[in-house]
Amino acid sequence: MIIEYNKYHLTICIIDNEKKTLEYSGAYNSLYLVRDNELIDCKVDKMPVGIHFGEMLPFSSNVIGLKKGDVIYTSSDGYSDQFGGAENKKFRRKNFKDLLVEIHKEEMPVQKQMLDERIIEWMDGYSQIDDIIVAGIKIN
Repeated sequence: MIIEYNKYHLTICIIDNEKKTLEYSGAYNSLYLVRDNELIDCKVDKMPVGIHFGEMLPFSSNVIGLKKGDVIYTSSDGYSDQFGGAENKKFRRKNFKDLLVEIHKEEMPVQKQMLDERIIEWMDGYSQIDDIIVAGIKIN
């Protein structure tokens, strides 16, 4: 089980190794599956876990089949919202997703190092503006 939590955002994942399935539910936080060099942006609910001023609907539960070599990621928005670069702009979600595809075949400790190095390079002296949480698991 993977649980990634940030304020009112949450992702819960249950992996069944025997059935090779992933059951997940997400509140705002994205869930990404990288398979065969392609990123699949998995559906999550766009409502918070805590206080909500709109209609509270039940969270959806989603099940996807897994294959050997799949890599599953969940993250807060901190990485993609971090300011930096030559023009002090946000890193952006597209760049983050491209980075996940780029690094997904590496061993997990190497992926962590690559993520750390890329964001530090991006920030280039700018302050970190938000928490940065990235969780990943590789299916063997």
